[in-house]
Parts: sequence; structure tokens; C-alpha cells
Amino acid sequence: MLESSDPKKKQNYEDAKNKVFLFLSYRERSEKEVRDYLKRKGYAIDVIDKVIQRLKELNYINARRFTELWVKNRVNSGRKGPELVRKELREKGICYSLIEDYISREYNFSCEYEVAYKVVQKKIKSTKDEDLGKIKIRLWKFLKQKGFRYNAISKAISVILEEEKTLNSLDRKNKRI
Repeated sequence: MLESSDPKKKQNYEDAKNKVFLFLSYRERSEKEVRDYLKRKGYAIDVIDKVIQRLKELNYINARRFTELWVKNRVNSGRKGPELVRKELREKGICYSLIEDYISREYNFSCEYEVAYKVVQKKIKSTKDEDLGKIKIRLWKFLKQKGFRYNAISKAISVILEEEKTLNSLDRKNKRI
């Protein structure tokens, strides 16, 4: 057992390591997530540092791998833009350069636009017969909250609204016939 100045802190390295292995079994984790988890469980800093060091040696904690998997997962889920993913990664303790590297690889403009388009396509179904201006503002706010950037938002909304206008005019023509 390790010595610590705080007698209430848990000192068992093996216990901490086993808890972390279970924690890591669900999904990939960042170093910060593991560190925060062990702090919440009440382990001493020296035990936490030792466990983190061992996990790095075993390659169970790898910032590059974590970032790559996180970004790819968010792109594939098709619901979040690069700004929201960037924020999530910062909260998980990932360094700026690593975040930018993977965001720029995975979220090029066409990819971001496609994801934004799909999100808008789904969201516009929930808009009732509202004023076009209100719909546009609502969609804009929604996409901004989801972490999409200006150009992708602008293009996705304009394309969807143009499609909606075309569909509405076709519906009106069909009703006349």
C-alpha cells in the first residue's frame, strides 16, 4: 500500500486498477476521464498517477486513438457538427492540436454539409405551416446548437427550403388537377 497525507483517500493500487479496467471495458476513454473517475471514487493522487502510468504503458489510454475514434463516431452518427465535437473533446482533456488534426481530416466541407443536410431534412418535418422566416431561424439555431459552421448551415438550409418550395408548388399543381 502507498502512503498518503489524507487517511480518507483510498490507497489500494490493485483495486483502483481493476475498477479502471472495468470502466475502460465499455468504451475508449481519455486520460482525463480516467483520472476524474478515480478521483470520484476517492483514490489518492499518487495511486491515480501510478494507474494512469500503467495504463499508458499497456496502451489502454491513447489520446490519438481516442480522438480518432471519437471524431469518426460523431461523423458516422450523423447528428453533430465539428464545433460540438471540438467542445466535447476539449472537455475530455484532449489537446488542441490533436483535436484540430482529426476534425480537419473527418469534417471537410462536403461531409459537414451532408450531415447538416440530413439533420435539417429530419428537423423540417417537425415544422408546422409556419412563416418561412421563422422556420429558417429555428433551423439555423438548431444547427448552430448541434455544432455546425456557418457555410454548412447556410447551404443546408437554403437547399432544403428550395426543395420544400418545389414540393409545395408541385402539391398545389396536383391539387388543381
